[in-house]
Amino acid sequence: MKALPVITAISPVVAALFLVASFIGGANAEIPAKSKEDLLESASHAFTGTVKRTYERREKRQDSTYIFGVAEIIVERVDKGAEIVAKEHVYVHYWEDEWDNKVGNRAPGHYGHWDVPEEGNLVEVFVTGDRTTGFDVISPNGFFRSTKPKLSK
Repeated sequence: MKALPVITAISPVVAALFLVASFIGGANAEIPAKSKEDLLESASHAFTGTVKRTYERREKRQDSTYIFGVAEIIVERVDKGAEIVAKEHVYVHYWEDEWDNKVGNRAPGHYGHWDVPEEGNLVEVFVTGDRTTGFDVISPNGFFRSTKPKLSK
């Protein structure tokens, strides 16, 4: 009978710990992928094109290498935004964080853009911005889909 008051006294403490842990875990979680519809809704511009070239700068920080890049894309089709037209070369900004530490697990967080295309890839791109401020690919999957270039024989 005396065990009941102890359990009652511990349960609010345990509940509080679970609540705090859930907030901490949620705050550090990686940004979830967005659907194509969500990307289109939040983008100022959306287009499909072929990557002509990528330009990257790498910066070493602790256990990571940060990649700051610009992709030059030749536009084939415009789905949103009047500022961009077909056959135009558009430069879009992206970034990645490559983890150099191969031991242990990496803490949850935002590590840049996913599926960054290579030269020759056909890609759908969802960006925010304009010609004055530049075009930034929406995180994390604003390079929505890319196809690998055909190998020449």
